[in-house]
Amino acid sequence: MLTHHHQDHVFGVKEIILSYPNIPIYGPVETKKAGTNIYVFNHDVINIMNLSITVLHTPGHTEGHVCYLSNPYFFCGDTLFSGGCGYTKYENLLDMFNSLKLISKLKNNTAIFCSHEYTKHNIKFFCSILKKNKMLNKFLKLIENKKRTVPTVLKKEKTINMFLCTNKKNIKNYIFPKLNVSEFDFFRYLRIKKNNN
Repeated sequence: MLTHHHQDHVFGVKEIILSYPNIPIYGPVETKKAGTNIYVFNHDVINIMNLSITVLHTPGHTEGHVCYLSNPYFFCGDTLFSGGCGYTKYENLLDMFNSLKLISKLKNNTAIFCSHEYTKHNIKFFCSILKKNKMLNKFLKLIENKKRTVPTVLKKEKTINMFLCTNKKNIKNYIFPKLNVSEFDFFRYLRIKKNNN
């Protein structure tokens, strides 16, 4: 099951097909060249053995990016990371914002399986902006010597991942004390700053 077309996610597919020529390869249309033979679209349901897997279209990192949800397990590719979200070009910021809002509506006990281990780097970035945030600094110390922090849980991400906290007035007011900034404008500020970090 492919989430998007980037090489670090699809590079081995053609070799798998050589060994297993009849294997189903699920993915969005943008993964066609990687060998996808079953295209998936928003809200499609894939039934494999006793599993029911729902496809969610989550554009932002790429235009066709999808995630796979089999409650409580959520495989989100490069849309969401622990403490962060995927790289997003300026013209795709609104798509990513909406995708993260969609994810934030999943159940709090949803287990997040992201594709990269960027947690420490992400939390350090937010600590550099929210210097007096005791919770973030405490979490950073907690994970400082850990090699692995994923999978994570959505409930925790809603407290440590600032991209999921754009609705929290205390955080917005810390950065923009005299401005009434919208959730999207706050997200855009954080993501552009992270892009240049």
